[in-house]
Amino acid sequence: MRLKTPGDLQAAIDNVDLLARELADCLKIPQPNAQHVREAWLKWWAGADMKLRELFAEDDLLVPLAQTATEIRNLDLPAPAYEAPMLSFIVRERDVWVDRLDNAVWKLKQLKDFVMRPGRVAVLDTSAFHEFDRFWLADWAKVAEADSPYESMACLPIRLVVPLVVVEELDAQKRHPSGKVRAAARDILRNLRDLQRVYTDAFADVLRLDDRVTVEILLDDPAHVRLPVNDAEIIDRAVYLRSLFPTSRRVILVSSDVAMEFRAEGAGLETRHVARDVSGDAKAQED
Repeated sequence: MRLKTPGDLQAAIDNVDLLARELADCLKIPQPNAQHVREAWLKWWAGADMKLRELFAEDDLLVPLAQTATEIRNLDLPAPAYEAPMLSFIVRERDVWVDRLDNAVWKLKQLKDFVMRPGRVAVLDTSAFHEFDRFWLADWAKVAEADSPYESMACLPIRLVVPLVVVEELDAQKRHPSGKVRAAARDILRNLRDLQRVYTDAFADVLRLDDRVTVEILLDDPAHVRLPVNDAEIIDRAVYLRSLFPTSRRVILVSSDVAMEFRAEGAGLETRHVARDVSGDAKAQED
């Protein structure tokens, strides 16, 4: 769920939870009949649709909720003998949507826990891993803090967020025609697997690189539909993260691919370029 107001997760949690409670109560009508129940459901939907459009920039809830509202609106008012099935259908749809909204609240709370963890957030593309001979020994603080005033804030943790598609690209590179690329990919993945796990949930698998740096594998929600081009998918995941964090928290994309950087900056992202120097280590380039 991508927010329209970056970082406003608590407002989204409160409003979606309120919509679920209102829907649970809206059909509590004395001596209900099909017409009254249908009108109550559609009245709730009109307000819910407006509120969800204010909160979210995606249609994960909006489109299916509108489809359900259309089905209920188009129900023919039945003869008295068939009123009970219509009432049962509308009540069933109410229960389905209360559960769905409750699940959305649960996901938003998970996202809030993820966002509230302190630290500077750097999203890595696949090329960023290859620019370091040993990514687990690299100076990631230097990459994330290459410009002032952030370079003086050495106390903050560094959070390296890796979209799952990046791990899959590294897995695919184990079968690359180039033996050098195959060896590098296997080395990167072996060391990723060996990192200590801090915790894992449905949103991210968090690994400890050192006392200050974590590597956070950003998992795909089952409902997430990937873009067909991996570079575009990585940028889109970074844009998604940018929507979750308040504007006071930086989210940068780290890459050694200049074309990737141009595309990311066109999508409104801040980027950091890394390049291998003569000693074989990677360094952050000043913006």
